[in-house]
Amino acid sequence: TGPDYYIGRLMSVNLRNPNIPSNKITFGNLPDICGNTTGLIGKDIVNFMEKAVTPDSLFFNVFVYGNGDGSKINYTIKEDDDQNGTYVDGIDESYEKPIVVDFFGWKLFSLRYSDFTKAQYRNSDTGKDETATSGNKSKDINHIINVQFGLVSGTLGGKAQMIIDVPTVSVGKPFSY
Repeated sequence: TGPDYYIGRLMSVNLRNPNIPSNKITFGNLPDICGNTTGLIGKDIVNFMEKAVTPDSLFFNVFVYGNGDGSKINYTIKEDDDQNGTYVDGIDESYEKPIVVDFFGWKLFSLRYSDFTKAQYRNSDTGKDETATSGNKSKDINHIINVQFGLVSGTLGGKAQMIIDVPTVSVGKPFSY
């Protein structure tokens, strides 16, 4: 319905599945200030996000390499509102924040969850826009089940690329390095 042309997407695994190793934040064997070596420590990413308490204090961060092509990367957060362990279009809801690639080189984006807007949901069977009736109409940190990056081109047949690195979450403040 707009000027954008969908190219493809990159979607995360189910963040609420504790059996998936990537759902743990791990810290390497680094010496502490006394020279002792700490072991690998796993931290559940969902529990970490839930420490944010409000969407204002949860940040989704990602480095994007830009080539100035004007394409758009939609950073999408999906919530499992009915708490059945999976995301279902029309029942659950998602929120998105676009990143316009109108720059050159690497750039860090730290996006506050409260700044994400509800993603459009169009019923594939009827073609009807059901955005207003899908989900529970509330950003619930404890319902986040996965993240997704979607790539769209600003022109039909136009150039678009997505080069991203280190997608992370941070609580209380944007990611810094």
